[in-house]
Formats: sequence, C-alpha cells, structure tokens
Amino acid sequence: MVRTGSYQYLKYGWESTYGGGASKTKIFGKEQKLSSLSFKTNVQALREMDTIQVGDFGFMGNEGNATLNFVLSNPWFFRGLFATPVKTGTAPVTYTYDSSVTAAKQISTMAIEAGFDAETQDLVRTLLGVIFTNLTISCKVGDFVRVSSGIQWANESAIGTSVSSAVAEDAGSSFPFTFVHGALAVDGTTLAQVQSADITFTMNSDLLRAINTAGAADAFRRGFDVTGKFQLAQVDKTYIQKVMDRAEINSTPDLVLTFSNGLSGASMKKIVITCTGLALTDHDNNLEPVEAIFENVSWQVRNVVVVASNQTSAEP
Repeated sequence: MVRTGSYQYLKYGWESTYGGGASKTKIFGKEQKLSSLSFKTNVQALREMDTIQVGDFGFMGNEGNATLNFVLSNPWFFRGLFATPVKTGTAPVTYTYDSSVTAAKQISTMAIEAGFDAETQDLVRTLLGVIFTNLTISCKVGDFVRVSSGIQWANESAIGTSVSSAVAEDAGSSFPFTFVHGALAVDGTTLAQVQSADITFTMNSDLLRAINTAGAADAFRRGFDVTGKFQLAQVDKTYIQKVMDRAEINSTPDLVLTFSNGLSGASMKKIVITCTGLALTDHDNNLEPVEAIFENVSWQVRNVVVVASNQTSAEP
C-alpha cells in the first residue's frame, strides 16, 4: 500500500568541514517539506561520424537541487545565511546573526538526512555539503510566517536502508509565528494596515568543482543581496514620494521586521530582522472601483542583523 509523509522525516546539522557530515539534531521549522528533490549526473552524449546513434556517454559532475518550505518556528537556519551566532543574556537568551562580521564571508554548510520508512525497504538519503542558494520569509494577513528556500549539493552518502529516529523541535525556541504578532517599521515608523511583507536573502553561492571527483570540493559565496517588498493600504504620498526621491534612507535602523509570540521577559520568543542602508526601488498601486487601494513597495538594503530571543541556552 502506498505510504504518505507520515512515514518520512527530515533533520539536519551543521558541518565543521565541507561535506564531512554532521550530527543531525534539528528541524528547519514546522510543516517542513522538500519539494522537487532532484539529483542528476549531467550526462553528456558523444557523437561519431557514420552513425546517427550515440557513441558513448560521459558522466560529469553530480548536482542536487530542491526547494525547502517550512513555517517559521525557530531561528537556527539563519546560520546558513550568516555565520555562527553570538549568544548573550539569559531569560531570554539572545542569538545575533550579522552579515557584517568576517565569518559571514564564508558559507556554513549542512548535512541533511531524509528518511522514508517505505513498504518493502527503507530509504535514507544523507545530503552532504548542502548550501542555501536563496531564502525568502513571507508574512501576510491570515497566514503563518512562511519560509521558502532553494538548496544545492553535489555529495551524498551511500543510500541507507534503515531509518533512524525523527527529532523534535527544541521547546525553548519553538513557536509557529503568524501575522498576528508581526510588525514592519520603515524609516523609524511602524507601519499600519500592512497586508504583507517579504524579505529575500540571495546567497550568490556556488559549489567548487575539482578534478578527480564527481562531487564538490567546497562551497563559496560571491556576495549577499537582501531585497524585499511590502504591501499596505495607501493613505498618502509617503512611499511613492520616497521612491521618486531616488535617495538612500539612513535613519538607522532603516527597516525592521519583527515576529514574536506576543509575550515578554522569560516567556519571550522573538525574531527581529534589522536592516540598514535602505533603498526603496519600486512602487506600484491599483486604481479601481469598489476594491481597497493598496500600494506595493520594493526595496534593497546593505546590511542585515537578525536577533533571536528565546529560552534555549545553547543551539540544539
């Protein structure tokens, strides 16, 4: 009988050396799923004269790609975008991820285990040297805060045939964030009547190929682009004017996106994304009868700092 996702699990850990594997102790978030899990060998066909048939095949570098989706419920995946966080404080504990630190010039890689308790034989794949290619956090009215990311890898362990145990999300940091306790501030002002807000981290990352292996030898990043957009009810000329002003906003902080559980002190679970060096790049809006009038603003920033506050004394 066909089996569903209730027979599967997904867990990951951070590697200390590229492709070296890791203890897989974390999940990305609630309702996590991998879509379009693809692995290819980039086969090239050789052609010869005096025939229309393929003469031979050359198997080139391995290439794995997938789309990862989950509900934002813990901060630990941010390490793949930045670097190991700086931990401070107690009750709550804060973890700070900063794109300006030297360590962020390198890329943190993951080992991901995807297990399937299949009907006749278990299937366990362990992806090594996995990197984020991009990641988007989206918040809109009436929904959870959702995360979507592209991941890439070229190395895998031998396929296993014995599943291990799934892991639970760390209770001290776990909370399924929703739009209810979200907030967006731009140029020092917390915006009202916001309908949606997105932030996208583009890694500009790649795998380093080398002679004598079909896998990858390392991973690197060329730069870090952070862009986004928000939609809100249009009440005045403020944001179309800011776009037309063609000037960078430097109010420090320039854009702040906050998600929380609505509690404070030792019960607080919060993720605050603070952006500086803000350029508003595009504006559009609708003009039509009956419907509410919204405006859409796109933006890009120079630097990002993420501060997560929770009750976890050490990263799982």
